[in-house]
Amino acid sequence: MSDYFKFETQNDCLVSLLHPEDPTHMNWVKAGCHWGKVVTGLKLAIEVRRQIKGGFLQETYAFTNPTEVPIYTGIKDIKIEIPFPDEYVNAKTSLTKRCHTHIWCGENSSYVLGLRMGGVAPHLGLILKEGSLAAYSVLRDQEQLSNDRGVFYLHLAPMILAPGETKQLIWELHWVKDKLDFEKIRQSYPNQLQIDLDHFVTLGEQQVQGKLWVSETLAFDSLSLQANGQMIALKATAFSLSGFDLGEQRVEVNYGNYHSHFCFLVYPKLTELLDKRVHFIADHQQHQASEVPELNGSFLSYDNEEGHQYYDQYNDYNAGRERVGMGVIIARYLQKHKDEKLYEQWQAYDAYVLRELFNPKIGEVFNDYGHRFYFRLYNYPWLINYFYEVYKLTQENKYVEYMDKAFRKFYQEGGTHFYPIGWHFSRWLPVIQDVKGKTTAQFWLEKIEQHADTLASVGLDYPAHEVNYEQSIVAPAVSVLLEAYMITEKQEYLNEAKKHLAVLELFNGFQPDHHLNQVAIRHWDGYWFGKRKVLGDTFPHYWSSLTGYAYLQYYQITGEKDYLAKAQRSIRASLSLIGRDGSASCAYLYPFKINETLGKFYDPLANDQDWALYYADLLFETKI
Repeated sequence: MSDYFKFETQNDCLVSLLHPEDPTHMNWVKAGCHWGKVVTGLKLAIEVRRQIKGGFLQETYAFTNPTEVPIYTGIKDIKIEIPFPDEYVNAKTSLTKRCHTHIWCGENSSYVLGLRMGGVAPHLGLILKEGSLAAYSVLRDQEQLSNDRGVFYLHLAPMILAPGETKQLIWELHWVKDKLDFEKIRQSYPNQLQIDLDHFVTLGEQQVQGKLWVSETLAFDSLSLQANGQMIALKATAFSLSGFDLGEQRVEVNYGNYHSHFCFLVYPKLTELLDKRVHFIADHQQHQASEVPELNGSFLSYDNEEGHQYYDQYNDYNAGRERVGMGVIIARYLQKHKDEKLYEQWQAYDAYVLRELFNPKIGEVFNDYGHRFYFRLYNYPWLINYFYEVYKLTQENKYVEYMDKAFRKFYQEGGTHFYPIGWHFSRWLPVIQDVKGKTTAQFWLEKIEQHADTLASVGLDYPAHEVNYEQSIVAPAVSVLLEAYMITEKQEYLNEAKKHLAVLELFNGFQPDHHLNQVAIRHWDGYWFGKRKVLGDTFPHYWSSLTGYAYLQYYQITGEKDYLAKAQRSIRASLSLIGRDGSASCAYLYPFKINETLGKFYDPLANDQDWALYYADLLFETKI
């Protein structure tokens, strides 16, 4: 393909931007939007210029102070619209004419990479050449709910404009083949910085080892790292990070006349996090009120802001569904720790599950207490995982019987065509064979093969689930196919899984921040599960761990260490949702602003995030 651009403008804004040889005619400007629209309430003279230069499109935004007094700007004061088409229409349209938008506002080293959701080039990279960006915001269309990520705005970093002074922001748009091609192009810019850490989340352990890449045009002695007022030693462009207090750490990077930063998280050991969390759940989130005896024993959401339990029969705040994850991690914890009080509290929860959420005769899984019916296949694997962990805890065969009943009911209700979250078949099958025998195990094996065959026949034309298209549709496709391969060793399952894995990887960012690095794009969970009910980017969200687990499975099969490293980053990233005191948050709202709501906060509601601990525990028990 050529490197040329085809575009149309209205009032100094792009309304259409295409690659002239793209057979899908994808418009990189979201319909009805205005790329390059400057939004500000300041008295500035603004000029926008565009020109094609050497195969890329350069955009210049010049800001002049026409007044007789200086103008001091803040992050909120000047923003520029960049409406990449990041929305989910359906799988076919999304994979060919929509993109995942990976944004990094790192002052002088800022960029945006739009990756077409199907992975077929050309992709579009925006690289800052001059100026500084501090943050991004999102304008959401509430009516689109989970299916439209919104319109993006890049915020200029604070600056001072003297009377009559002009300052400009310049970025350049490039067609790129993939992430590696984009990074290679970035290396041609003296202001662009590349940062790599072996861990962006440390868990009471080793030093962080890091490397920087800076332009060869910059003198080495111009490079410095600083955190908490202390300089960090550099050996060439390599460094180590240790001795930091617990919590998020921001490292400032100065190089030549440029400045950027990166963020990593220092956390306790996983065993400590798990210990704090399970006891917080038992002490604060177990229902014991006489007003609703049917709920007794259940684990409910918890409002950290007001300090009380929360329940609503509305699906995402009830006493079932994703909240079964609390029971799962407590059952796993008790397998390794003797704690009589916690064991009694778990027993009360187990009684609640068997009384209110499950019919042991036919294997039906209910949505909430009282056997309230809301048909939802997602609920089945979560309860099967619970029964599996309880069997490992108690060695009582009845829980394996419950696993089998729920498994059969799942497929009776159409599970062969479903993309389940947490379908850990290869973990479950040995227990089924040991307790239920070869005949039952053979039935299970036939079902997983039918399931994998069905997903393979559908290919990348994913059916809509609760969202039209999303990371947690693609990740289950990868995992089911890999599970089938691990059991059968049929090469066709591994080959098919690789196709889906390539699509799954496109959701994950690579920015130098623990909120973003190997974290899958999700942008609705704070609305459905949070107290604030904000519809916007959630970085991290615990279901991003599904991608990390798929990476881990792939590594276990192939031995490709790159996937182990990515699995570590992906799964560890979600642990910031678990507080060091055992409290928790369902989502972190990452943008500077979402519509009229300020972002950069953990939602106060502990709701469904405990699956993050579950996947982290699976990662650490894996022999790697």
